[in-house]
Amino acid sequence: MNQETGAVPSTTAVPPPPPPHYGSFPSVASQPPATNRRMWLWIGLGVFLMGAGIAWFAHMMVGGYRQTSALIATLHNQMSRQDWDAIYNEAASGYREELTADQNRQIFEGIERKLGSPVSTKQKSFFINTNNGVTVVTASFETTFSGNATATETIVWRSYGGSFRLYSYNINSIDLITR
Repeated sequence: MNQETGAVPSTTAVPPPPPPHYGSFPSVASQPPATNRRMWLWIGLGVFLMGAGIAWFAHMMVGGYRQTSALIATLHNQMSRQDWDAIYNEAASGYREELTADQNRQIFEGIERKLGSPVSTKQKSFFINTNNGVTVVTASFETTFSGNATATETIVWRSYGGSFRLYSYNINSIDLITR
């Protein structure tokens, strides 16, 4: 070979691959104590905020359920007393724009004549939405009437100055058609 000249043979050498690295995150134990405290502080803050959010939504749900129970009780009380004018006069302006006082009276007199007065009610669903300071509550009820009839009432109330007013009333009952 070329030992006499002292020349190194020319070969291209490729370095070996790096050793495999298992796990991309250092263990908590290897971090300094200040980092551990900071991490647990953020975890604790996150858990607290999540719990506060769940509690707030639960509060809104229970409050909405109670609110709709009181609103339907008031409406059914007016229906039982046949106080159609109070229903109309206390309703939201949107309700009064859609119906005249006479049309309102005809609707509720027809319900009274065919179904009777509300006797019991069971809330099926409710939905609360607040947008631009206006809260709208939509609720659905399964109601039993004194004339041995049942109906599904879907009612929308809107808040005006802190109090809710009837905005829409819809009743669905086969007994309204067949009687």
